[in-house]
Amino acid sequence: MFDKVLKIIVLLLIVSNGILAQEKRINYWNDSTGMIKEQASITFNQIDKVLDFYKPQVGNSEIRKLALFSLDVLLHDTRNDNGAPLRSFINKRIHNIISELSSDKIKKGYKIYKLYNHGFVVRTPSITFGFDIVSGGKKGDPFISDSLISELVKHVDVMFVSHHHGDHADRSVANIFVEQHKSVIVPPALWENQSERIKHVRGSTIYGKALQLPSEKLGIKVLPGHQGSKVLNNIYAITTEEGYTFVHTGDQHFKDDLKWISSINDSLKVDVLFINGWTTHLEEMIAGFNPKIIVSGHENEMNHSIDHREPYWLMSQRLNEFDAPHILMAWGESFKQN
Repeated sequence: MFDKVLKIIVLLLIVSNGILAQEKRINYWNDSTGMIKEQASITFNQIDKVLDFYKPQVGNSEIRKLALFSLDVLLHDTRNDNGAPLRSFINKRIHNIISELSSDKIKKGYKIYKLYNHGFVVRTPSITFGFDIVSGGKKGDPFISDSLISELVKHVDVMFVSHHHGDHADRSVANIFVEQHKSVIVPPALWENQSERIKHVRGSTIYGKALQLPSEKLGIKVLPGHQGSKVLNNIYAITTEEGYTFVHTGDQHFKDDLKWISSINDSLKVDVLFINGWTTHLEEMIAGFNPKIIVSGHENEMNHSIDHREPYWLMSQRLNEFDAPHILMAWGESFKQN
């Protein structure tokens, strides 16, 4: 009986290997669509390997820049927009973040995790908080599933949302925070009368105790920014128990606000500035906040037209104009500062 079972197993292995061998193609003549798909899959996988090996750092190695610039090329080819290779890449990167959050025990310093678009998670010894976490993709067809977002939210104590645009404010993500009995801080008029855990703030200072957060000493300054003259855009300055201050700009882009931004560093000492790198007020904002480290965001938002899918190569050129140290991060990467 054992011999018969063994023979069946061997035959199955032979057949499966034969099928795999037959499926491995050696050319794509008359199948340009198949070639582009396979090319995307292989290139996304290679980028993933390089980014896993060459971690984010202040300044970027030539190898990291090549990987990020190659990512630009793939993400600016609309044939890849809804393909399986892109979705597989994003999901693997987000799985990386969830795995790290599950195991990371921060005893000193802080750790930054970059999600999709301008979404970030920050962890210090006292608290873990997120900015503008979204699932990406299109309505009803997100890049990141609710189940994956739910796993992520388990490790985040509170989320801050800058403004109402869909690439920064995701109702489904907010609902998951609420379901897990966690607070979501938003500007006025966004998701009103939805839940007592959705807190509407503007131009105020609050503390963790008021929000029933694990870190009662968490200081939250809400700076009154705008995207254009009409869209309210909360700029959050979060100061942790350890004394670190993190500022997230959302989609800040309004010339009149530069009046108060120009002198904000007189009262606010910023460790990390998460900046929307596309703003034409980049120089003024960097000078105003005067951060120790800049982390750019909003690269390659896939629902934007190609001309506004901000590429890493262009972000690198912009930030190289300034003396402040900066970090370019891909989706699903982390950076630890001791």
